[in-house]
Amino acid sequence: MRSSRLLALAATFSAAACAVACGGEVEPPQPPPPPPPRPIQAPPPPPLVTAAPPPPSPPAPPLSQLELASLKAAAEALNQHDARKYASLFTWGAVHKEAAAPDVVGRDGIGDRMQLLLTSFPDFRFSFDTVWQRGNVVAVTWRWTGTDTGGFLGKKPTGRKAGVQGASVAFFNDDGLVREIHVYEDGDTLVGQLDAKARAGSVRPPPADSTAAMEVITAGSGDAGLEVAGSFYQALEDGKDAQALALLREDATADDFRMSPRTARGPGEWKALLKSWRGALGSFKELPLMNQLVVGDYVISERVANGAQRGREVSVHSVDIAQMKDGKIARYWTWSNGLELDAQAKGRGKRP
Repeated sequence: MRSSRLLALAATFSAAACAVACGGEVEPPQPPPPPPPRPIQAPPPPPLVTAAPPPPSPPAPPLSQLELASLKAAAEALNQHDARKYASLFTWGAVHKEAAAPDVVGRDGIGDRMQLLLTSFPDFRFSFDTVWQRGNVVAVTWRWTGTDTGGFLGKKPTGRKAGVQGASVAFFNDDGLVREIHVYEDGDTLVGQLDAKARAGSVRPPPADSTAAMEVITAGSGDAGLEVAGSFYQALEDGKDAQALALLREDATADDFRMSPRTARGPGEWKALLKSWRGALGSFKELPLMNQLVVGDYVISERVANGAQRGREVSVHSVDIAQMKDGKIARYWTWSNGLELDAQAKGRGKRP
């Protein structure tokens, strides 16, 4: 055993001595290779932040509110004497119709038409009285007053107080802008008020400025009153005044803002009013309806009265508002423009 170890040691020594003697070197043991680099991992993405959904748009106001807002803005614009602001409440292609005057189309024309009135009456004051709403159609009564210091219809200023109560039927679009309006007021009343020689009591005086809030009446269910109104007009067209009067309550009142300077009350004054209508037109030929609206207990009728005067065919555009009670007419208002009839009497033709 010992001899084997000595032999192995001798062999090792001999190999080392030979390596040195032969000029060789003994290579040290090689270190182990470095471990492969660890893969670089991208940082995790930040959590996805989702923006909160925008709140839902508030629902559009109902059309009835848009209409009332437009009416309020119209009154404010007129009392501020801002004809352009007033015209902005109409659609770009809106149509303005008024008896005895050419139709006006578009905002610019409507603003120009209103500016003429504001220039004639620099202290112009305006207010709405009653509003009847049914869908896109609105009927309104209103009043205005002013002092003629600017010259009405291009004439020399009179310095006199003037004003009328009138009515309009307006057709709105779904955005609450007026696309067409029919205006009814009596120009003859204004002419009489500005005439210093006019007989006292021959024309209605300027209305008092209104301090009451605008009354709003909305459509109910049904069309009560249409049959009564239809029978009333048919009786007038047929010349049967007794039948027409039978459709009135005993205490029924009537205001004809062209023909009568005051309110008619009772059967006797109603008879006189019907007689004046026939006298103005000579004879009724027909009373065609252009438009009719039922709102609550009221029937609003736009119509044309066709007749003959001094051998000439004439027509008058008007709007009537009849309030029904117990199946009869309790109150009646009618508006037309005497200047329309005057123009036809002078041979200037009828409005279509």
